[in-house]
Amino acid sequence: MIFLRTLQVVLDYTQDFEQQLTNKPTVIKYFTPWCGHSQILAPKFTLISSEFNDDVIFAEVNCQSNEKLCKDQKVRGHIKFLQ
Repeated sequence: MIFLRTLQVVLDYTQDFEQQLTNKPTVIKYFTPWCGHSQILAPKFTLISSEFNDDVIFAEVNCQSNEKLCKDQKVRGHIKFLQ
């Protein structure tokens, strides 16, 4: 998972995934890098995330690299947002 505000990369999916989200409002974009819709959305998502202070967490999960996490989160399409 990549946290856009801090660019912190979490390489492993662990059971404390929910705890990593803290108690702040969080927007998570689940995507695959080969998806055209994901590619179009990427710069817009980054731009939107830069307009918020640290009051909102924006994160990305690459479902190609994190299949278990995406399966556990019931990601069925190429793009899914979790708020």
